[in-house]
Amino acid sequence: MQFARHPLARARRRRKLVRRRHDADNAFRRGSHAARLAWRFDELTATEHRRELAAELREVADDLLDERSFALGARPLNRRAARPVRFLIRRLATRMQDTEREVDATSILAVQDLLCDGASPLYAPATTAELERHLRGLLDRVEASA
Repeated sequence: MQFARHPLARARRRRKLVRRRHDADNAFRRGSHAARLAWRFDELTATEHRRELAAELREVADDLLDERSFALGARPLNRRAARPVRFLIRRLATRMQDTEREVDATSILAVQDLLCDGASPLYAPATTAELERHLRGLLDRVEASA
């Protein structure tokens, strides 16, 4: 019987960790940098996490040119708005990959939100100008955190 509970216990621990991360991310967004959030700060600013975000940004930029990914519906990107500013997505990926220069946790969260939030201009209906403004603001924010 103990073996049967193991997957359930692992799922509960995973859910608890996801909730803790979500709560910590919201605290960072509100500007809190309390010592109790140090674990999440370290997780967000870790080299591996930044490399994963950079890889995902490059994948998005590549998907914008691949008509097959559009046909398969692999990613619900706002392709019409994003294709002209693909170079900004690439530039952001390059900056995230550059682990020699620091990026603060809130800027990393903003990049994460761009990629994961369905309401971000990368996915939601937006004009090219709106997406470009958002990406340039994000790049400025990342550069300023160095």
